[in-house]
Amino acid sequence: MLALYQWSIGIRTDEAKYLLDIPYPHPPLARYLLSLFSSPLWMEFFFRLFFATLIVQAVWFFLDKKRTAMNLLIAAAWLLSGSVILQAGSIMMAPLTAFSAVVFLWLLRRLSFTEWQLMLVALFWLASLFIAYQAALLLPLVLVIFWRSRLPLWKQCLYVGGPVAMLILYTLTNPLALASMLNVAGKDASITFFVKIFFFLQLFFLSGSGVVATLGIIGLAYAKKWTELCAFGLIAVYVFFSFQEYYGILFVPFFIIGMKEFLPLLTPIVRWGLFETLLILIQFLPFAPLSNTARDTLAFQNLAPHKDILVVGSFGHEWQYYSDAVILRYSETFKNRYDAIVCLDTCSQELLRGRR
Repeated sequence: MLALYQWSIGIRTDEAKYLLDIPYPHPPLARYLLSLFSSPLWMEFFFRLFFATLIVQAVWFFLDKKRTAMNLLIAAAWLLSGSVILQAGSIMMAPLTAFSAVVFLWLLRRLSFTEWQLMLVALFWLASLFIAYQAALLLPLVLVIFWRSRLPLWKQCLYVGGPVAMLILYTLTNPLALASMLNVAGKDASITFFVKIFFFLQLFFLSGSGVVATLGIIGLAYAKKWTELCAFGLIAVYVFFSFQEYYGILFVPFFIIGMKEFLPLLTPIVRWGLFETLLILIQFLPFAPLSNTARDTLAFQNLAPHKDILVVGSFGHEWQYYSDAVILRYSETFKNRYDAIVCLDTCSQELLRGRR
């Protein structure tokens, strides 16, 4: 269901960047693997199904063997959180980073590791960083996992700092990534502080369907989960200053950990009331319209086979995904070089004269 919902919306510009292996804004690991198999259009649904399945099955990391009744409510809290429903089937890096957060939160609860296991944790840390830059916000979890181990200090520094150093080296050799970071950092400069607070709080409660967000953060504070709160704080600060709606799923793993601490304090009747409240609230989630401008326009009058398509107005990489044609933004240089023209903004009569 989650994959079908995203599939009906179609490819968005960030998803197209990953499927086409366009080298920004994130490191190459996930987008390179996606690009190897993304040629047939039917692969889009397979990837959506894979991403959705990964997020849904992540719930097992939160469950305890001896608390069956509690497990049902924890599973419902994860699966009915707003960001899980709205983002799990998207081909984005945020769900993968959220999955990394789930794994590190699970590892944080383990009391001991062998050195081989810690090497695997370090490899997973490296992979997480080279999937998305936002994985660096999970550094407090990784630091504590290795700090609790009995490894020599130099090995701890190697396993934690080595992947970070490799990411920094990659970034310094990739000017597109640096330019993208600077662009994102400055895009919200015109938004006032209070508007940013409003957007942040809206995403905060939406990501956890209200109930999960509230109980989760209360539970983290009540249980004094300082490591989890530190990582959550880093994510919150990042989202506040670099706001994107799809970052909401990064909050949800921390909400679930907090709920696990808070739910035992509630009576069974209150717990069932919370479950019923979740079922009601998800009906009011802001589901996206089942339309896609690039997909629908290129399908109209069979535009996709054309060699050169001139687009007037703002557009994203999804146009490249849905067409093998050369997609050009309108300018004086290209005004006479096209087989078809798409007017997302108003086109002049001179430009349209004698053209489709």
